[in-house]
Amino acid sequence: VVVVTYGLTARLVRPAIEQARRKGIKVGHLRLVTIWPFAEWVIRELSGKVGGFCVVEMNLGQLVFEVERCAAGKAKTVLCGHAGGGLFTIEEIRDKIFEAAGEKVAK
Repeated sequence: VVVVTYGLTARLVRPAIEQARRKGIKVGHLRLVTIWPFAEWVIRELSGKVGGFCVVEMNLGQLVFEVERCAAGKAKTVLCGHAGGGLFTIEEIRDKIFEAAGEKVAK
């Protein structure tokens, strides 16, 4: 699984990635420094090599649509979105990583 982030979410995902790794999920992290122009070639290349993408963003989906478009059905794309009022919990992110991996949620 590749966790895709930009901005603040890049820091929030680290503990969730470590938890998923301890549970046996192979997880990488793609931290986008800029969003536009979108790094289409990176997602296209990765989509043939990974089982899924977990897009963590502080809204209800914007970047996830670009990742999904570039993956072109070659890898599952899961949104871990959050609409204001607070931050993600580690468990929310970890569970979405498991979903992207096609695994049952770790409890």
